[in-house]
Amino acid sequence: MKTFGLTEDWKLKDFPKIYDGRIFFLTNPNAPLGFTFSQTYIEELAGRVSGTLVIDETYADFAEVTSLELVRKYDNVVVTRTFSKSYSLAGMRLGLAVARPEVISALDKIRDHYNLDRLAQAAAVAALHDQEYLRETVVKIQETRQWFCDQLGKLGYTVIPSHGNYVFATPPDRNGERVYQGLFDRKILVRHFPTRTWLTGCVFPSAPRRKWKKQLRHWWRSADKTTLSNSAAFFRCRNGGLSCKSNQIAPILLQKALSKPRRT
Repeated sequence: MKTFGLTEDWKLKDFPKIYDGRIFFLTNPNAPLGFTFSQTYIEELAGRVSGTLVIDETYADFAEVTSLELVRKYDNVVVTRTFSKSYSLAGMRLGLAVARPEVISALDKIRDHYNLDRLAQAAAVAALHDQEYLRETVVKIQETRQWFCDQLGKLGYTVIPSHGNYVFATPPDRNGERVYQGLFDRKILVRHFPTRTWLTGCVFPSAPRRKWKKQLRHWWRSADKTTLSNSAAFFRCRNGGLSCKSNQIAPILLQKALSKPRRT
């Protein structure tokens, strides 16, 4: 397995002119940074990947771009989606792939015979039919995400514009664990990985529900005054509320705990 870093203009660093691997995964919007690769650049990658290019659009509903049209133009492009984020069906373990018929046919040959139960299938059909609810949910998250970015900016944080349901932010003193500990003391559970050196000093906050805005502003300001050493933390939202979910690159999480720290 081979991974690639990022350049300052959000492209893959040292990516070969022709990638001869059998499969290459690209997450767009990127996690945990939240930025999106341009469609022009993704299309360029489709021509440079000799094998299959899988574009993971887990957070695409919160963005304004999608690579679905590339499936029509390139037979090596597969776009994957999940029902866990914008549709709020994480417990159902639902996902889908959009690809050429011959690719889907090949995938169908190797899938488990009973890979989905009937309840999960019913939930997926109902979710896809209720696009009005999806749009309402996405708008709430986008609005509260922007509000939260503005609040962090007022506190002096450096925030990368996000197209997901999370935000990548760096505190002024790059002391991420200080913020982590301050929020943890206020029963906001954050998972941190101090060994991830490139994330040291960063936090990844996300938007709260509207009714929590005043409280979170107070928690964040007070937590920002505590002291500890370097680390990183990841915060996100779902349906306009705080939530937590592990991430392969930056598995650092936040949730609002009413009584004691707990995971969802």
